Amino acid sequence: MSILSDITNKIKTLASVGPLQSLRNGFNSLVSKVTLGRGLKIWSSPKIKAVDSKKDFTEFQLQNGLKVIFKQSKGAKLKTNLVIHSGSAKDPEHKSGLAHFLEHIMLSNTKEFHDDLLKVIKTNGGGINASTSNQETSYPLLLPNDKIDLALRVYRAYMTAPEFDEKTVAKEKAVIHSELKMTEAKAELKGAKRFLQVLYGEDHPLARDVIGDNQSIQSITTSDLQSFYAKEYVPNNATLTISGDLTEAQVKNLIAKYLGDIKPNEETLRPDFSKTIKSPLNRDIVLNDSTLNSEYSFAYKLNGFNHKDNLILTLIVAALAKGKDSRFVKKLIEGESSNGKAAAAGLGVVPMISRDFGHLIVATKPYDTNKDQNMSLIDKTITEELDDIAKNGLSEKEFKRIIQEFELSEIYKRDDNHADLELVSGYAGNNADWKEALSFIDGVKGISNEDIKAFASKFLIPENRVSLKVDGKGNEFNNDYKAAYADANPGALNSGEIVEKFDSKKLAEIKRLSGGLSNFEVKLDGLNKYSLDNGMQVYLKENHELPLAFTCIDSMGGELALDTKGELALTLLNHVLPTLGVYKADTKKYFDDKDLEAISTNLGASIKFSAGTDYSSIKIASLTKNYNKSLVLLKELLNNSALLEKDNQEIVKKVQEKLDLVKKSTLDSLENLKKDTSVEAKIAFTNSIYPKEHKLHQLQLEDTIKLIKSIQLEDLRSVYKQIYNPHEAKITVVGNLTRSDIDNSLIPVLDDLATKNQNLRIAPDYSKMATVESAPTKLTIVNSKDNKPESQVLIGNSSELEVDSPEYYPSMLANMILGGSIPSRLFADVRERLGLVYGINSNVRAFRKGSGPFQISLACDPRNLKKTIAATCSCVKTFLEEGVSPEELELAKMDLKKLFAMNSFESRVASVNTLSGLMLRGKDESFVNNFSSMIDAITVDQVNAAAKKFIKPKNFSIVATKPKDFVVPADKTEAKPKTSKVNMAIAA
Repeated sequence: MSILSDITNKIKTLASVGPLQSLRNGFNSLVSKVTLGRGLKIWSSPKIKAVDSKKDFTEFQLQNGLKVIFKQSKGAKLKTNLVIHSGSAKDPEHKSGLAHFLEHIMLSNTKEFHDDLLKVIKTNGGGINASTSNQETSYPLLLPNDKIDLALRVYRAYMTAPEFDEKTVAKEKAVIHSELKMTEAKAELKGAKRFLQVLYGEDHPLARDVIGDNQSIQSITTSDLQSFYAKEYVPNNATLTISGDLTEAQVKNLIAKYLGDIKPNEETLRPDFSKTIKSPLNRDIVLNDSTLNSEYSFAYKLNGFNHKDNLILTLIVAALAKGKDSRFVKKLIEGESSNGKAAAAGLGVVPMISRDFGHLIVATKPYDTNKDQNMSLIDKTITEELDDIAKNGLSEKEFKRIIQEFELSEIYKRDDNHADLELVSGYAGNNADWKEALSFIDGVKGISNEDIKAFASKFLIPENRVSLKVDGKGNEFNNDYKAAYADANPGALNSGEIVEKFDSKKLAEIKRLSGGLSNFEVKLDGLNKYSLDNGMQVYLKENHELPLAFTCIDSMGGELALDTKGELALTLLNHVLPTLGVYKADTKKYFDDKDLEAISTNLGASIKFSAGTDYSSIKIASLTKNYNKSLVLLKELLNNSALLEKDNQEIVKKVQEKLDLVKKSTLDSLENLKKDTSVEAKIAFTNSIYPKEHKLHQLQLEDTIKLIKSIQLEDLRSVYKQIYNPHEAKITVVGNLTRSDIDNSLIPVLDDLATKNQNLRIAPDYSKMATVESAPTKLTIVNSKDNKPESQVLIGNSSELEVDSPEYYPSMLANMILGGSIPSRLFADVRERLGLVYGINSNVRAFRKGSGPFQISLACDPRNLKKTIAATCSCVKTFLEEGVSPEELELAKMDLKKLFAMNSFESRVASVNTLSGLMLRGKDESFVNNFSSMIDAITVDQVNAAAKKFIKPKNFSIVATKPKDFVVPADKTEAKPKTSKVNMAIAA
């Protein structure tokens, strides 16, 4: 498994240049007793004003000002989001980070749920999240569809009864300190902050750090929190969205019951921040900062949000950066502006529009080679293309392509039961008519070229732009490193406390707070299973509600069938294959990547190739009416890929140029990764577990670069014929098709392809995944080349776990309890009790055959490095010695069962992925229908035995990064009151 497989998806991406955001993730759930927060009665029946409705959406408003948008949707999931229209821009002076701090408090402690909210959500297999931006704070929830009461009780707790006790505030100060260290270590976030200062002015509220700074965070008091909360967390400053299989009457009654009597605050306002934005005197900023990565970004100032401008901008953005035929992609990524030499490794064109103001951001990551020349070309290309749009608008071909893609997107997105919820919420949050968002296709079709030219002539001109050119090397952090350690280190603030045991009393309390467990269970019926004489197997699940069909073709093969060079060639192949085109030797016709993209769009089809450890996969999404034509396209891609042509030198040259371009992008990305100490640490961790001959052993980046350079077209051809060969394929189809459609259309195509290439397949070599001997515990320190002021830590061992082992699900449950979900033992001890980390998690990876790793991942302040490692290892040791309690296991079982029920068949895409996985494991609908009973039958003894077998503290490999100028002190590594030591030999 090469490191290359981890970075191919990053080759053409660029870090966000939008406002800094803090995101808290974790699975959880809610429901609870009713409290009388703010002295309010809960059972009043306030008036509800019906505002508007369209399609499945209904908007209404409570008497207290709370705006509610409800979508009646099908499916297993209930999706809700409470948006408070306040963010970091409303932070009081000298209290930066207050809005974000309050977000942390909400998830940590309320008077109704106390600190049990995460466990309550987890009991029902749900997900809880929160995020703060400069103008909003959002609290999304995901729960089974029968837990609407619980969702609304959580929101009531948020809006009536947070707990601002000193203990919670002190703990979150330590946690946010850790989060702050993580953001200080990210050069791209530092660059984003500078860009915001350029756009709005250094002291403008919109340019503030969402997280704040350490001095401000440490100064926040309970009084500060209460004052901000009382003014901002009020119903007339909030919007609630709900999507689920409910009736309008149900939703209105429950919202009135739980949220209707919360009092508004008439003094709460939503200021127009645009009035104080200061236009920079210098509109072309050059920032020479060796700590940053080079970038070249442009911002065009726009008006506040309105529907027509939004449609115009959507069309322009699609013409500039959506698809291979878009203007910026062709010229800057594909290299049409410079004879095939790409100028940018990454490109993003992102509208950032709020109610009162907006910007169009064009962000690019120039290649470091010939950087000045590339930046000049980027500037010239962007200016010329926007000038052309201002003068001439879009071509008829562009209009046709974009509208066609939008129409297809509208069809495919209906596979998501909650489609358009965020779009509608965004319109409502900007005081716009959200009904217009549901008429998107008609709206864009109504935009004329004159509209586009007028918009571009007004806004997308050099006189209206600000640019930020960052000339950096991304390899120095000395000044930031010194500043990062000037502030006080909070250390282990709560080290004298003991984590509360999760016993029967606590479980009963969680169930009570949940208001009863979800009754939702998944059942699978109507699965058509059959085998063919040619060895192929089929799973067909018919669903005729949408005119869509999703197909997955899995064939034995993958990385285990190849040597290291072949594996790298396969990774390159998967990336380059869609760009190579099709050449039909009999007619001498060549269809390049743009032709194929146009054909796919016309058919409403998508064909993707991928390969895993021991299987290769071809996935096809198609409009049902064009299913046969999509299969013809698949056949052409497999039989007549231009990659296979050897005689026509013109075609060979075109294919070679495509390969060279992808190799260059890949090699440039690998060169950048050489600066990333976390990648070096990951390789060091993996190789400390797996010997050189093992398949999971990873090449050093320098060796990977050498092999990539040596890969030729013939290497790709060889891998292509071996891997993408549907011999004895396992076929999964979900959607608007029948068995007759499969037998008469798909099977003949696959049978023909398999017959032609039958003797070329190489079976996976499972000996390369053999169990390995574990070495004694050792700590390896990796010095950060750029002095990033954080430590990333990996701890683990080879687990020897296989996916079909009887110990697989006991191990999964053990891992969930230890650190695989939130809350967990590691989360409660190392994060909540000690405040040493912002996030910590564990994961056990299993393969069909052979051993995978058990791994703990965390990030901490380097000054707490050994303390954090010792605390983590001590927690694991205690977990194994004490074992899981029946109550912990019951909670984990409830979480796992509901996650499986909610996620496995929520959409057609999810269904085809689930069924494909089942077929590869030899499972069928009986596995799905008996999943809950299978999980319920797992005992405490089985879980504890699996944990002890697969988690080996005496054999832990520990790899940690640190700033190169930071000296890890000789320390007392015990994390009191737990006293176990870890035998650690430091290797610099």
